[in-house]
Amino acid sequence: MRTLGPGARAPRLDWLLIATVACFVGFPGAISRAQDVTQAPPERRDKPTRIEWKLHEAVALARRADLAAAELRRELISRFLELDERDRVHVELISPPGEAPIGRGEIEAAGGFFDRSWENRTDAWIPLDAIEPLSSRLAVGGLLRPAERPALDEVAGQGPVVMNSLGYRNAGADGTGITVAIIDLGFANLTAARANGDAPALNRTTIINYTPQSFESGTPHGTGCLETAFDHSPDADWRLYRIDSATDLGSAVNDALANGVDIISHSLGWFNQGWADDSGPICQAANNAASNGVIFCTSAGNYAKAHWQGTFGDTDGDQWHQWDFLGDETINITVPPGSTLDAYLSWDTAGPTHDYDLYLYDSTQSIVLASSANRGNTFEGLAWQNTGPANVTVHLMVLRFSGGFGSREMEVFTSLDMDEWALPADSTVCPSNSTHPNVLSVGAVAWSLYAAPTPMVEDFSSRGPSNSGLTLPDLCGPDATTGFTYPAFFGTSCAAPNVAGAAACLWSADPLLDASAVRWAMVQQSRYLKNWGAWGQSNVSGWGGGFLTDFAPATLWLGRDFNNTSNLRQFPFYQVQPAHDAAVAGGRLLIVPNGSFPEPVTLTKALTIEVLAGESVLGN
Repeated sequence: MRTLGPGARAPRLDWLLIATVACFVGFPGAISRAQDVTQAPPERRDKPTRIEWKLHEAVALARRADLAAAELRRELISRFLELDERDRVHVELISPPGEAPIGRGEIEAAGGFFDRSWENRTDAWIPLDAIEPLSSRLAVGGLLRPAERPALDEVAGQGPVVMNSLGYRNAGADGTGITVAIIDLGFANLTAARANGDAPALNRTTIINYTPQSFESGTPHGTGCLETAFDHSPDADWRLYRIDSATDLGSAVNDALANGVDIISHSLGWFNQGWADDSGPICQAANNAASNGVIFCTSAGNYAKAHWQGTFGDTDGDQWHQWDFLGDETINITVPPGSTLDAYLSWDTAGPTHDYDLYLYDSTQSIVLASSANRGNTFEGLAWQNTGPANVTVHLMVLRFSGGFGSREMEVFTSLDMDEWALPADSTVCPSNSTHPNVLSVGAVAWSLYAAPTPMVEDFSSRGPSNSGLTLPDLCGPDATTGFTYPAFFGTSCAAPNVAGAAACLWSADPLLDASAVRWAMVQQSRYLKNWGAWGQSNVSGWGGGFLTDFAPATLWLGRDFNNTSNLRQFPFYQVQPAHDAAVAGGRLLIVPNGSFPEPVTLTKALTIEVLAGESVLGN
């Protein structure tokens, strides 16, 4: 259940307002770290119209006569472009909305490998010299870009114990009859986990690989997510999808719908997909699943300490954004040896076009380590790896290329914590900003604190609201639980499959329920049994922790709030008598949360009637 309305939106850093107030109150310690960059903005240059900046630079590199083929390949890989054995680059060709995608024939005629299409997008591997010709085949408003890849939301599980699904599992409500999908970037260690009894058997598992790599290569993240959900519901059926692009995600959802998947667990975070709620292909895929009877559990993200949001400000007129009223024009970020820093910049695209660029400078603020300078309202993203032996402090900066300032709201995400200016509010990642109720955004609370009256949400766990004011997350789940692949699985990556696994137990206990009824029951139990914040849904812990009331066989739900006035069996009943008539003798009627049911009731079956919270009155 999601909340829109007055008070739902957490305050953001409005640059002009803060600048005015700070003149009176001050910011302790801010003067010592203010960094007014003195160099002029980088030289203005033409921007590509249908090619994202990173590919534009790659084409320019390929034209350099002084770069041998091996050296060019190393340079492209260092810029985080994916290449195959023939030096073809992994891209997505995005036609304007409503337009047909670029087809197999055009890709293969250009010497490329056609992977798949979904909606208006094509996933392909193409030679560098085909980038410009193929981009010209896109209609105005189309874009050729490096394949969009999400981030992993990770930093004998305890999940079933602290979420109270253990009683369901032990009683046979162990996922039987439910199909769960795990969508991830990799499933390394899967065979070992299966042999150890921590992953489902081969005859309960279907593997779908949308990447050119072997299914069990790369990251073990997907295996960790599978183990976490499997702890709750070991007798479910499983579909495992390895993806490496937004096109793949849409294809995976289509396949899941065609093959009867009930719950999708998605512990990935996507950036720069669109400013408003429900915008972009990732929300489209999640909403497609949710609208067709699937519960889509997605991690809220781990960016509470790696996010900034506010309005553009530039009092000295040098076109560099100032992060505070004292004129600090950089965000300092410490990059450990061997680590990669990813940074993303997006902004409100409503109204006139604003064109901002993203730059990363070295510790001296004189050398550009990486940049992103797309045209117009195409968002920016960059990456840089510290290949040295020591920590390096780098400086992230935003340049106004064109458009006004002072009113355009923007946000920055980074893969490493910011040393300064981090703002936790609004830090959830896509597709948490889906407004469909069956898309559940999941935050994280350490399992060891789950039973506490008011446990602290993990300090990295992303907070709401969304850019359009949606209260987020929906629920929290436990993290740091123990598994075979990860001795301690941290992050909302762990929390989301814990919620998905518990939901599979609940649904397995009554397979006749509709997805919306299971989602409602999950939220109601969290709201009344594990609500850790102010009453209602908060932008820190949502409705509370995912938690199941004690198991009882043949349970039927009663809840006026669901408004099932027709008393259809697949939803919580609105009245006691129809629930009684549908119940199995010896079963349970569970009233959620409580209330008065004044209509006459004739009880002829031996039933247990329980109230989730408080008291209820039946009959006159």
